[in-house]
Amino acid sequence: MQKLPVLLFAVILALTSCKKDSITPNSAPNPYYFFSNGKDSAAAYLPDVFTPDSDDWNDDFKPFVYNIDKFDFSIYSRTEIIFNTNDFRHGWDGTYKGMYCMPGVYGFAITGVDHWGNTFSFKGNVLLIRNY
Repeated sequence: MQKLPVLLFAVILALTSCKKDSITPNSAPNPYYFFSNGKDSAAAYLPDVFTPDSDDWNDDFKPFVYNIDKFDFSIYSRTEIIFNTNDFRHGWDGTYKGMYCMPGVYGFAITGVDHWGNTFSFKGNVLLIRNY
């Protein structure tokens, strides 16, 4: 019997407050994608909440990745794609066409390829909170 690599999807709902770019593969709260072949691993993490208010705390919504080579990341409103990127460094700032998006829940979709050629795809939601 052939052994297959372990592929684990976990969605953990939690409110987090993480300093911008402070999440590391060992400290991220939400492992949406995790792959391990027993020796090496790859992961993509996304927070559940962000507050784009220019205070350097959760100002943009983006995946934090580890050993991910390619990905496509989209944010959806109820009717359309409002953000899309394949740049690991570029996150959604809570705007659409230069205007602030309303606070609320937005959908996201991410697909990608890890360092060993495994593909992954998942969808979820993010809560945008504005402190006016």
